[in-house]
Order: sequence, then C-alpha cells, then structure tokens
Amino acid sequence: MFFHLFEKKYVTALMLCFCVIFLTTQGLQAAPLSDQDFKIAKASFLDAKKKRWDKASKKAVQAKSALPAKFIRWMQIIDPKKDVPFQEIAAFISHNSDWPRQSVL
Repeated sequence: MFFHLFEKKYVTALMLCFCVIFLTTQGLQAAPLSDQDFKIAKASFLDAKKKRWDKASKKAVQAKSALPAKFIRWMQIIDPKKDVPFQEIAAFISHNSDWPRQSVL
C-alpha cells in the first residue's frame, strides 16, 4: 500500500524535517538553509502539496541552496500521478544515490 505523503495535513512540516535531516546527514559539506531559502522552500512545498509543480519549481530555483529545487524534483518523481521520463529518473538516481525511496523511483 502506497503511503501518500501529499494527502497528509502536516506535509510541509514533514518536508522541512526531511531537509533538516538531509542536511545534518551530509556532514560538513552541507550548510543549513538561510532564512530566505527556508521561506522559499516552504512556499515551494506548499505549491508542491497542491500539485502545482511548475510554480513549486520556479519558486524553489530562486533559493541560493540547490536543496529546495532538488527536493521538489524528488517529490515530482515519487508522485505516482506525475509522469516523469525514465531518463530523468535515472539521472536523478545517478546523482542522488543516497536519497530515500530509491525503490519507488
């Protein structure tokens, strides 16, 4: 049974928690999101929750950190209703082999 994160009330909090966990597991390579990037990430996550992928992506790329845009792309790929070409999925896995839910990808 597929657990739909996108239908849960606290999806934004879960996504932000993921960002924090991801950043802390990357060691010294990753820096925490700035306040501005955090606001951008939160706004893009709200659009992603509503499946407004274009808006979410456009907002996420405004961040100085690449993480919000990468996370929005990951959300698109794991969304069973979003048709993502195989080549894009394979490229994402190749560049992000440590990201969660590889079996879903």
